[in-house]
Amino acid sequence: MIDKLKKLGLNGYEADVYITLVGLGDATAREISDSSSVPRPKVYDTIKSLEEKGFVEVQYGHPNRFRPMEPRKVIRKLENDTIRTAEECIHNLERYRLDKHDDSPSIWMVKGNWAVTTRVQNLISTSQKEILIEVFDLDFLNEISNYLDEIDKKITCIYIGKHEDQKMFPDKIHVNFVNIDDLKERSHFIGLTKFITEGIQSDGIMYEPEGNITVDEKVNIKIHKENGKRTAIVSKVPISAYIHKNIVETLLQDSKSK
Repeated sequence: MIDKLKKLGLNGYEADVYITLVGLGDATAREISDSSSVPRPKVYDTIKSLEEKGFVEVQYGHPNRFRPMEPRKVIRKLENDTIRTAEECIHNLERYRLDKHDDSPSIWMVKGNWAVTTRVQNLISTSQKEILIEVFDLDFLNEISNYLDEIDKKITCIYIGKHEDQKMFPDKIHVNFVNIDDLKERSHFIGLTKFITEGIQSDGIMYEPEGNITVDEKVNIKIHKENGKRTAIVSKVPISAYIHKNIVETLLQDSKSK
């Protein structure tokens, strides 16, 4: 519990004293020290700090007694303070950015589920014209459908997999199905189908693809797993988006001709 309160902004002594007071109801400094891990000399300074925050009330006497404010109100106050501080950080950090609209060609790697998910959501939300999606994993298909639910731009989504996978397609978006067994019969797709079904192992790392997204023919993001850890390669190099667009269009024609 102490660690959780520390994440909300209290220091270790403050968290310990507040929790102790909640348990005791009201107490003297000696009783607080005896019932917590806070040294007696630190109790008074900690109580004063909590009092200034409005989290402790004092009954003056010989000795003084202290009681905690209602936990729900304290937590809400800490929560609001944390949100306000976060907003201030965002505002100040935005001011440090030298160029918010850097359109120079670049390639970036993003690692970790939260970072990749956030990058995908941001990319999709900034679309002005068209989103092309190539999906190799059912879980990723269902995840991506949630981000596309309220997007009013043109969306082309292709799923490459087995026939039975279609039973689990989401209803939120239209998905064009491409049978991976048909692709295996075409020599120029052999490498792609092997990557989808088996992954690629190199230098002790197993790479498994999840999806490939291009937005407005400008930005391409390839999502995969490296030894189970989600990773994405974000490219603003025009040729990357161009190649992916042509692959999607070729696969789309194949799916419609079946």
